Amino acid sequence: ARIFIAPCRRVGSHMAIPFYHKLVFLLLVFLVVNGLWGIACRKASVQRCIHRLPLFLPLALQWYTIIFVAFGGFMAWCVGTIVVYDFQATSFFDSTKIVDMWDEKNIPAERRAELAMPEWLRWLSVTSPIVGSVAFVVLMAHAVWNIALGARVRSESLGDESKACKWMASERQEMVLLVICMPAVFIIMSVRSTQRMWMVMRGWHTGAEAITDVALFDENLELAAVCQYYTVFVFSQICISFLAEQHGSADMKKAIKFVGFQGVHAWCIVGSIHSILLFTLAFMGHHIDMSDSTEKHMLAKLSSAQKQISTIASVLSLLCTYNMLVVCKLPYMRAALGNASMKFNGTKVLLLLGPNQLKILLSLSTSALAAQGTDSAKGWLVGMLDLSKERAMLLHSSLLSFECLLVVVLNLLSWRSDGAKCSTPEGYMPLDDSKADLDVQWARLSTCEDDA
Repeated sequence: ARIFIAPCRRVGSHMAIPFYHKLVFLLLVFLVVNGLWGIACRKASVQRCIHRLPLFLPLALQWYTIIFVAFGGFMAWCVGTIVVYDFQATSFFDSTKIVDMWDEKNIPAERRAELAMPEWLRWLSVTSPIVGSVAFVVLMAHAVWNIALGARVRSESLGDESKACKWMASERQEMVLLVICMPAVFIIMSVRSTQRMWMVMRGWHTGAEAITDVALFDENLELAAVCQYYTVFVFSQICISFLAEQHGSADMKKAIKFVGFQGVHAWCIVGSIHSILLFTLAFMGHHIDMSDSTEKHMLAKLSSAQKQISTIASVLSLLCTYNMLVVCKLPYMRAALGNASMKFNGTKVLLLLGPNQLKILLSLSTSALAAQGTDSAKGWLVGMLDLSKERAMLLHSSLLSFECLLVVVLNLLSWRSDGAKCSTPEGYMPLDDSKADLDVQWARLSTCEDDA
């Protein structure tokens, strides 16, 4: 259910919304740049240089500090603009003020019926940025706790280099931080997508700008999906890092590393390609000249490819789930990760909810019912919800904020509860002799240096 714009906007009217207002592109650029800086921060020579700097600069220049500050800035921007330009300007979307805006923009009656927000949806959407903000604060607090704990233990318990570079996260701790922090992208993009739908539904943006808002709605959520696929991949790398510590031949470990995680890696790769295609379709839909047959044909080919890859990704998601179900039940994985299945579910649940939830809501919209006929068995549910396409999209992005909070709390409980024992140096001692063959301890997961 994509909306593509008319061809007459080739001249550049798609830039009616300035680039710096398109948060998705600013966030994308930041993630690429910070990712490159994160790679540099893994080098001991770079860390030694950073830790020679005075005051708080060694901490301020770490990749995770930069990502915290940037994410916090993006989130504050979203919430701030919502409070000023949405809540205050419309008195929390008071119907009278919205009608005044519709009158000013000469929006026809048929269109108003599609844009109108029932009271339950109005207050659900108004609450969603607040819930998203709570989720964001909990997520950041969890990550800061992990970093502070790791720095304290490195400065007290480990070697000279670790004491000198106490803010340098180990490779395994970096992976855990990514698993904890990446849902922040989903939170920011969900809140921003909700705001985009408000711009359309209250008549602030009409015509080409409204079409761009709908495209940005899709782009926001697809960027979040790609980041979450990466999170699933990172979790698989955490599992592989424990696999490398087990007794066994190097050939066997290598075989299990590549064969045992095929389902996960295939889903992450194909799913990411699918999200990138959807992002590209949304972007091209309001940037190309639809009167140009070549460009129109290219868009149609991309759309066809997207549908085929979507089917493959759906099948691979089942294979991935089975793959990780087997891996997470291995004795040494349970000893290392505690409830490993719960931790994995925290990484994948947003990827399952995101696209499927929107498909279900759109199938329950009034336009879908009209296409299927009035005798449909689900007609009573459609009539009760009374969802137009715009209302379905607003409901979807609003629900995502609540679901992000659930994922953040799940991550907090599943990762932090098992790591409580690592608050003391004794938490880094090996397991008892009866489990010595496992050669794994949870404490190393979140704070301590990786084994040589």
